[in-house]
Amino acid sequence: MEFSTIRGTSAAFASFNLHDPMVVEPGLVRIGMDYGWMRAADVVEMPQNAYARELSDRITLLRVENWRLAHWAAGARFLDPHRGFTDLVFADISVPANSGIQPVPDPDAVREIRDNCRQIRGLVEQRLLTCMSTPPAARTAWFTQWEATAVAPPSANPWADFYSHAGDVLAETPPAAL
Repeated sequence: MEFSTIRGTSAAFASFNLHDPMVVEPGLVRIGMDYGWMRAADVVEMPQNAYARELSDRITLLRVENWRLAHWAAGARFLDPHRGFTDLVFADISVPANSGIQPVPDPDAVREIRDNCRQIRGLVEQRLLTCMSTPPAARTAWFTQWEATAVAPPSANPWADFYSHAGDVLAETPPAAL
């Protein structure tokens, strides 16, 4: 297939932006690279398959949600990835007043991450069953590990025991690898 043929289709492009181009968040960059890998495979292997694009979008959006929730699970705040260039430039100029309120690691965030991970595994399995590619070295990590954040994760992985003043979440067996 010629480049001009691919370039003319909307399938060649991402359906959404993960973050502002001036914002460098390693976890979101990693998610974006995996999204780009799947979207490129969708275009090359199945250019007219809307279901392939839908699956890559849904997997990616769930992973971004897990990235956001990982901050809450760690009891940390995070900056909006769409904060824009002006906010980025002026981010270190003024220090916001400390309200004295410190976030607590959130057990509900861990539960939501686990639910999202189960969905991600099902969507990845759908891609594989319908001969749609995923990055083989990374795909199991999408539903068995924390998404990368600037804060230390609250446990070895989202399936391990989680302890917080707000409540505990007992360990569960992670979904089987694909």
